[in-house]
Amino acid sequence: MARIAILIGPHTSFRNVSFQLAHCLELAGHEVIITSDTDCTTASRQESLSFAHLNPDGDDTPPKTEGIVSKLLQYPGRLLAYQRRRNKALKIRLEKLSRLDQFIEAHRPDVLLVDVEENDYIIAAHARDLRFALLSNFIGLHKAPGLPPTHTAIVPGHGWSGSSIGIEWAWLVYRVTRWFGFMQDRLMGAGLSEVQQLRDFADYVGFPHRRELLLYHWLMPVVYRTIPVLMMHAHEFDFPHEPYPTVHYAGPMINVSQRASGRPENAELTALLEKHNTPAHDRMLIYCTFGTFIRQNDLDFIVRLVRAVEGQANYDVVFGLGKRHTAEAIRHASGTDLPNNFYIFDWVPQLQVLEKADCAVHHGGTSTV
Repeated sequence: MARIAILIGPHTSFRNVSFQLAHCLELAGHEVIITSDTDCTTASRQESLSFAHLNPDGDDTPPKTEGIVSKLLQYPGRLLAYQRRRNKALKIRLEKLSRLDQFIEAHRPDVLLVDVEENDYIIAAHARDLRFALLSNFIGLHKAPGLPPTHTAIVPGHGWSGSSIGIEWAWLVYRVTRWFGFMQDRLMGAGLSEVQQLRDFADYVGFPHRRELLLYHWLMPVVYRTIPVLMMHAHEFDFPHEPYPTVHYAGPMINVSQRASGRPENAELTALLEKHNTPAHDRMLIYCTFGTFIRQNDLDFIVRLVRAVEGQANYDVVFGLGKRHTAEAIRHASGTDLPNNFYIFDWVPQLQVLEKADCAVHHGGTSTV
């Protein structure tokens, strides 16, 4: 039996798979505690899991993203204040190191599992010589033979792009593009990009970033070369390939107990799901979502979807907007009122809807799959 701490970030999908991993570990006889900068007290209590808030006195609200005009107007001042900004960024990361020290002192875990996106705590855990590994809710973090970059539509073995040369070319283009993106971030940040801040912190605590960090491998700022990664997906979810040496698959981790959240119940959606729960009801329920994390210009496809179900008396469509669009934007793009069988909601309890749905149309996001 081991005492295992799971350090998670703010994203709901990662929290849910981490909760499922915690349940699996507890069933195996281990003691588990969840910890995070984000206050997950209520969600952890609903799952009957222990939780310790790393930053109980801090603000969980993410900083607002600045527009390019604002950045340009502030650019001269940022250049002049470069060293002060650099010291402030380092101070923030050293505070996280202190929080981790306090947590380790209070709970003394045998093993620490850290969200792969929590780079500050990963570097801090290494600095304190802790036994730890990374947890990932993604696939394709590392470049591997025969495996194309995750964001592409390349299918290995199909056409020139799917050949070994085509895949290597795609990686080269991707890494060059990512390098230019990183340089742009550094320029727009007046020399203080996120990667530069991580390097400063790594230098301060003695983390070997020049040997350990892999840049331009994925959408995240950095990927780690030798730290073990527990992938909370099945290997079969990706294209066939030999996994990167540090990657171990332990999924899929599907937290089926997470059927509700603290959000208020929507009476219209509840009534619709209850209607489809009636044995005599012969209408088909279609669930649609296109992600909640990144905005993309897919209104044309949504309009086609609206027109496809319009007038279909045996279809009901539940559409979850997430953060992508507004109902008004979809109406405007459609050029007409939405059909009565097309139900739009800002947020839907995905597992509850999928239990009743006959079909799901979505963007292929890992959590939804």
